[in-house]
Amino acid sequence: QHTLRGHSAEITELAISPDNRIVVSTSNDGTARVWRLADGVPVAVLCSHKSAVNSVSFAAHSEAHTMLTVGADASVMLWDARDWEAAPRVLRAIHGPHAGASVAAAAA
Repeated sequence: QHTLRGHSAEITELAISPDNRIVVSTSNDGTARVWRLADGVPVAVLCSHKSAVNSVSFAAHSEAHTMLTVGADASVMLWDARDWEAAPRVLRAIHGPHAGASVAAAAA
């Protein structure tokens, strides 16, 4: 059991990678934090959203090495789970009443 500290605001969602090696937490502080699941060691802080990060999801297949985040800034970002320092690919901006709602909406 580990306590994962680092966010300065409420956590909005958690996701565990398909290979059960990492967990990602998203927060109203505008970051997604990546942790090693086995020992709770921080791996990366992802700061590309301009406001709260509402949702996170990994690709279903462990060999895909991709993760999506959706922010309240209406952006959907694709991350390479093999290189957390690489800039994310901005897939699209979501506009309208569902902006920043969830990864499920972005993937649809």
